[in-house]
Amino acid sequence: MKTFLSVAVTLLALFLVAGVASACPYSQNCSIVAGPTELSGNVVCPQFNIGGTVGGISITVTGSITGSIALTNNSGRPQTGSATVSSQFSIASIAGLGSGPAPLSGFTWTNPIFTVSYGTSVVTLDPTQTLTFNGLSGTASATLTDSTQILLYVGSGTFNIPVSTVTGIGIFGGGGQIGASQSTNASATAVVTYDYSTVPEPGTMLLIGCGLAALGTWRLRKR
Repeated sequence: MKTFLSVAVTLLALFLVAGVASACPYSQNCSIVAGPTELSGNVVCPQFNIGGTVGGISITVTGSITGSIALTNNSGRPQTGSATVSSQFSIASIAGLGSGPAPLSGFTWTNPIFTVSYGTSVVTLDPTQTLTFNGLSGTASATLTDSTQILLYVGSGTFNIPVSTVTGIGIFGGGGQIGASQSTNASATAVVTYDYSTVPEPGTMLLIGCGLAALGTWRLRKR
């Protein structure tokens, strides 16, 4: 009997410790914002609302661009060159948006958070020739973290990530005789991950304790 009680107490203690220390990542996708560049809009993310104590938050923001580039040889002789479209993604730090906290309170970042690019291959254009490259794309991402303003992100509402872009095109080669134009669409999305710990409910622990006590009594009566 003593051995049984010792084992039961040990198991109960281990369960308590495991419950207190269990850390769980909880990730949710945020709604996407998309449109022609220059992009300007909010990626909307849910606050933490499943129970537990949040110890840290990370947000991975991903930006993508798709589109086409047209190269034109404006001279009377063949020209060789290429072009690249680059879009800088930034997060605005402005208050008063959404039903949650001011955008990303507690997080720090440097704009642009990343640059997304796509480009053409190196080509040779005949005089006055125009060559269009379709189906081009690029993507990049960055992760932001917060461990100081946790309570702002706990609730049943949402919070916003205001994302904007600045896009430009660069030409390499051609001696200034190649012109380029681009048509670009941009999109931004995010995944928010809450690292939280859970503690067993008092009712659950009471049921476990009663069950162990009843089992001990049954063993004693059987002997």
